Amino acid sequence: MSAHPALFMVDVLSEIFEWYDSRVFMDEFSVTRLSERTTTLAQSARVCKSFHQAAIRVLWRSPHGFFPVLKLLPSLRQVVGVDGKPFADGGYEIYYFPADIPQSEWDRMLQHSFYVETLQAWEYDRGATLTPTSWSTLDRFAKVHRIFPNMRWINWSVELSQPPSILGSLCEGTTGLRGTFHCDSTANSPDEHTRVLWHSHLERLLAAICSHTSRLLSLRFDIGDLSPSAVVPQIPALASLLEFTLSSGHGSVDLSHMQGLASMPALDTISFSSTVTGAFPVGLDPSDSFRSLEDLSLGQWDANSAIFSCPSLKRFGITDYAYRGAHILRGHCKTWADSFPRLEKFTCYMRTANLEDDDRRHSFSSVIDPLFSLCTLQHVAVSYSTFIPFSVEDADIVNISEAWPSLVHLDIYEASLDTDYPSCTAGLPGLLALARNCPHLTTLSLRRLSIHPEDLSTTSAESVDHGLQQLTVPHGITDDIRKLLASRMFPHLQVNG
Repeated sequence: MSAHPALFMVDVLSEIFEWYDSRVFMDEFSVTRLSERTTTLAQSARVCKSFHQAAIRVLWRSPHGFFPVLKLLPSLRQVVGVDGKPFADGGYEIYYFPADIPQSEWDRMLQHSFYVETLQAWEYDRGATLTPTSWSTLDRFAKVHRIFPNMRWINWSVELSQPPSILGSLCEGTTGLRGTFHCDSTANSPDEHTRVLWHSHLERLLAAICSHTSRLLSLRFDIGDLSPSAVVPQIPALASLLEFTLSSGHGSVDLSHMQGLASMPALDTISFSSTVTGAFPVGLDPSDSFRSLEDLSLGQWDANSAIFSCPSLKRFGITDYAYRGAHILRGHCKTWADSFPRLEKFTCYMRTANLEDDDRRHSFSSVIDPLFSLCTLQHVAVSYSTFIPFSVEDADIVNISEAWPSLVHLDIYEASLDTDYPSCTAGLPGLLALARNCPHLTTLSLRRLSIHPEDLSTTSAESVDHGLQQLTVPHGITDDIRKLLASRMFPHLQVNG
């Protein structure tokens, strides 16, 4: 019985094998799913010549690490100890190349590495490494041969044993690359000597990447406990960069080191796990910098934090704001409003830190009112710990609705386990103000709403047809009230949400 003609069509076969990379199949990022994907595609590639090309292309598009590629070289060997057992150094299995590897083996590796688009070395190769000599052998080969000409994303573990140029060599000839790099465990709590070695290593590594890839679009760096100064001053050489993310457990990013970033023509996203301190160098106009920047995320904001002016910025977020008092927060809000006059999205989580204010409650809108000058805001999400003395009343919601008529998403949330804590007492007047003044609002989240069925029964004259779809209120809203809100004010509201 002959095969169906469709099975000889490359496009049809590609669609079939592509399913193993679909979200439907990979809905669970589990070892079982990954193993099933690899086994099925490898077996399909061996069925017949018609299947081979389509299956191999999908199989090797996203190999589970760099070592599956290296193991295409039969000459690759694992270092063994004097007892004849595999030798492991610090939990790493160590591999090496013999002195002479036949060209046929290299050709076999290149035949398959040609298909690689995503190289997830960090997730899968953390238990394996090469000897320094073998890294150098690979580096020399990669300088001559383009190992991954079609790679679009690389997630790599950077080691001091690797030649600094290895990443540049592996990225040779790539266009539109996105890279995520993690410094290995020696970058955590390093001594001064190791810190110096890492700084030099990263400087040469970034220079190599810059010289070998024609267009690096996104760069994410996790540098452990190393100082941000090991990376930030080198980034301006990557002129094509669109996104830059830096995760560091040591120190802040100095504004003086960002002078080069400020002049990058395409950079539109910056994310730091720490805060920014210091000042711009004398003579540099910060308002004439970061012309393409639209998205800024800071992991921290404390008493020493500083910021720069950026008229183009649209999204600003702070993961960990150290709240020290209402008047201090109000001053920071003014700084942010003055620095980012076209802001469309603001997110912030606040925790207490050495409170300087008295214990009296502060109206939420009176503290953040400098942000009311930002009439372009569409997405606002502010959450705060239970020990921050804010109150959210109808007057606050009314003030918000009048200041930000373009709101699409509003989230004001107190992170408290106490269901009776009366910090949020807003009710129907606040909702009506949002309905009247914020016609584009689709998502609203508050800690509590105080609404009674009889309140809604007397609002027929004020009934509106509003587009609100999601209302998240853990306390104060029963299913009956939610249904009444849907029938009276918000016909698009998800009543079971």
